Amino acid sequence: MIRFIFDKLGKGHSDLFIKIDNFPQKLFIADSYYLYDFLQVDFKNLKEESQPQETVIEFINFWIERVQNTENGQQIFLPFDLSDQYIGGLVLEKTKKAFKIKKVFTEEIHGYQVSKSNLDQLIIDRKVNFKTEESDWLIDELQISAGLNWSINELKN
Repeated sequence: MIRFIFDKLGKGHSDLFIKIDNFPQKLFIADSYYLYDFLQVDFKNLKEESQPQETVIEFINFWIERVQNTENGQQIFLPFDLSDQYIGGLVLEKTKKAFKIKKVFTEEIHGYQVSKSNLDQLIIDRKVNFKTEESDWLIDELQISAGLNWSINELKN
């Protein structure tokens, strides 16, 4: 299972967590600072009462859509850590019954350069070779969906 946890008091720094519950369990910490840019939120139309957790929910929905549209044998990159110096996230490869997952990063793309509309093209144009950071996980698609949906429900409360 993969779950997002958001620290509402984090102010954009070290406030976004991804927890992988499958063995080996792991917790990754990132900033939500570039999420508005990544999601291409128009600041002119941003309501003052807009909650940062709504942005995280939109980000999780971006992940859900990418996971659902992945075909057997296909690899996708799910960004998570959008930094000034690099981007990091998870590479998922769909198999018949589950996803093979690796934690990766690249210094060839920076958090301020990437958005949901240019992510895949930047990876292709820059011929990104992601560096692996962690062990691999094998997680069933239903577990991924359950964890991401749990995350959305928690953020709504």
